[in-house]
Amino acid sequence: MAAKIRVTWPDGAICGICFTTALRTRGSCPGCGEERLLPGKATDGTDICRDCAGITTNMTCEGCGTETERFRAGNCIRCVLRADLEGMLHPHAPPDLSLKRLIGVLAGTGRPESAYTWMRGANTNELLTGLGNRSIALTHESFDALPASRSVEYLREMLIHHGMLPDRDRQLAAFEQWPATRIQDLAETPNIQAPIERFARWHRLKRLRQMASTRKSLNTAVRSAKQEITETGKFLKWLYAEHGLAMQGLRQAHLNQYLGEGPTTRYAIRTFLVWQIKNK
Repeated sequence: MAAKIRVTWPDGAICGICFTTALRTRGSCPGCGEERLLPGKATDGTDICRDCAGITTNMTCEGCGTETERFRAGNCIRCVLRADLEGMLHPHAPPDLSLKRLIGVLAGTGRPESAYTWMRGANTNELLTGLGNRSIALTHESFDALPASRSVEYLREMLIHHGMLPDRDRQLAAFEQWPATRIQDLAETPNIQAPIERFARWHRLKRLRQMASTRKSLNTAVRSAKQEITETGKFLKWLYAEHGLAMQGLRQAHLNQYLGEGPTTRYAIRTFLVWQIKNK
C-alpha cells in the first residue's frame, strides 16, 4: 500500500505526492533568507530551500528559468502548456492577437495542470484545432453552430470573462437555439412547422429580446415561452391527427373539444391563438 518513491533526498525517500507538495512550497528560507522554493526540511521540520537542504535534484525550468517542478523535457507545466497551445492555435500564422491572448490566459491560470488536462480532452482538442486552422472563429455565432459540449461553454465563459467575447444573456441565447430543435421534432406532421416557427421567432423571441434589453430576469418568461410552444405543437398535431386539419381549418368546436378533453396545461395555447387572431 506504500506510495511509489519518486526521489531520494538527504532527509529520506520521497513519494510522488510529497515530491509535488514540496515543489509547490514557496517562501523565505530561514537558512539563507532568500525568497524561493522550499522543498527541503530542516531538523526541526521547517521548510528550507534546495541548497540549504543539500538537494541536488534539478528544479529549474529550462524554458523560463523558474524554480519549480519540471513537467516535461526539463520544462515546467506552464511552458509546456504554452508550447502545446501555440502548436494548436498558431497565433502567428496569420497573426491573431485574440488567440495570442487566449494562450496567455490559459498558460497563466492558477491551476495550469487543470488547463493541460482540459486541453487534451477530445472535444477541447477538436475545438482548439478548429480555432487554430481558422475554421472556427472567436464569435458567439461560431460557437452556437458547434455541437453543444462542456468544452465549448467553458471556453465561451472564459472568453467572456476576459473580454474577448461580448457578454450576453445566457437564457436568451439558449432559447434562441431551442426552437430549431423543437420545430424539427414536428417535421413529420404537415403544416405545423411554419406557424410554430413564426410564433416562436416573430413573437416569443422578439418579446424575450425586448425584456433582455431592459435587464429583466428571463427565468419565468423563458419557461413560459417553451411551454407555450410545446403545447401549441401538441395541439396542432392533435388537430391534424383527429380532424385532418391545419391551423386554417380550426373552428371553435375543435378548440372546445381539445380543451375539454385534457389537462389545464393545454390552456397554454391561448397566447398562440391570440397572436394568430391579431395577425389575421
